[in-house]
Amino acid sequence: MIKISGFPTKATLNGVVWRVKYVDDMRDVDVDGKDRMFGQICYELNEIRVFRGKRSKSDIDHTLIHEFLHAFLRYHGGDDPYLKAKDEEKFINALTAFLQTASLSGSN
Repeated sequence: MIKISGFPTKATLNGVVWRVKYVDDMRDVDVDGKDRMFGQICYELNEIRVFRGKRSKSDIDHTLIHEFLHAFLRYHGGDDPYLKAKDEEKFINALTAFLQTASLSGSN
């Protein structure tokens, strides 16, 4: 299970520093101001915008993990033309849910 402490404002993934901005208006998440969404990654600015509003900490963490998985995929061959955006979203949603709920343990 991934635990995120507080509300991080920057993080490093694959050697890239990402700024995290929290906004209270969903229209401020989309760089073009067109869509209302919980989070968006901007590869050009190395920035992730997250709608905070009155959402719970676990919902916000879910969005952060989701957006970082987009970055991870992009830097590890995720620009596959056969992986359509809708399929990528389904994959990332499933992986995010797994990472937030899995509890792995074992013995020697």
